[in-house]
Amino acid sequence: KLRKESIARVLKKQKEERPLIHCMSDISKSNDLEQSLLCFGGRCIMAYGIEEVYEITSISNGLLIGLGALDNSKILAMEKSLRVAKKKNIPVILDINGVNYSIYRRNTALSFLNRYNIDIIKGTDEE
Repeated sequence: KLRKESIARVLKKQKEERPLIHCMSDISKSNDLEQSLLCFGGRCIMAYGIEEVYEITSISNGLLIGLGALDNSKILAMEKSLRVAKKKNIPVILDINGVNYSIYRRNTALSFLNRYNIDIIKGTDEE
C-alpha cells in the first residue's frame, strides 16, 4: 500500500536529482514528453541520430523508446541506445504505440523485448 509520505519522499528525491531522460519517440509527442518530465523535476533530451545516441544514452538516467513513427534508421539508432542502456543498467520504457496495426511494429517490439532489458511497457489494452 502506497502512503502519502512515501510518494512525497520519492517526488522530492526526483526533483533534487533532476534525472535526464533520453526520449526516442514520435516527434509530435516531444513537447508533451518534455513538459511531463519537467513537471516532475526531470529533464528531457530528444536524440535520434545514430551518430550521437551512444553518447546521449550513456549520460542519461533513463531511456524512453516509442514505436510511434518507425523506419529502419530509427530502429538502428534505438537498438544502439538499447545496447548502451543494457550495458550501463539504465532503465528503459518501451511505448508500444500502434503495435497492433502492423507486423513491422509488432516484430520490432518483440525483437526489443526478447533482446534487451525493458523495465516498463506502456500501451493501451488494445495494444
